[in-house]
Amino acid sequence: MVIRSFEANGGKVVKEALSRLPLWQEESARDPRIHVMSIALRGITPELQTIDLPSLNVDIALDRDGKVRSSRIETANGRVYATITPENRRMNVTIGVSDWALPIGTPIKITDLVATGSVTGSVLNLSEWDATVYGGKFNGSAQISWDSGWRATSQFEFVR
Repeated sequence: MVIRSFEANGGKVVKEALSRLPLWQEESARDPRIHVMSIALRGITPELQTIDLPSLNVDIALDRDGKVRSSRIETANGRVYATITPENRRMNVTIGVSDWALPIGTPIKITDLVATGSVTGSVLNLSEWDATVYGGKFNGSAQISWDSGWRATSQFEFVR
């Protein structure tokens, strides 16, 4: 049986379910009788204890073996998005932001930002990013890790 698209609207996803998602995906990939081609989640709110996240829209494309071919996650208002494409033991990532303020610390308003890089294990390496903040243009690179607490480092330059 081929299911072209599965869509769910609204609801909350608790932290425990988020950690189980890869296991559910592996288990469903083992059953060759059912093939789901894409999954669309609209207005889903992840519940984490340490940070309040907005409602998200998620689109996931699956291959014939049930493995994720590509995914896109964006806030319901479309101001923040990430595209994720698995490749061997890493995931290639593109992140975009428009007219958005940082949700932690000083609320710095970012007019626009585009970053590309990859995730390996618990490390996000952004090989390059370009941003406009308060009319100034910046570019650089960054690394964010979360294996033993959150840590971020970045190198950047003011372009104009």
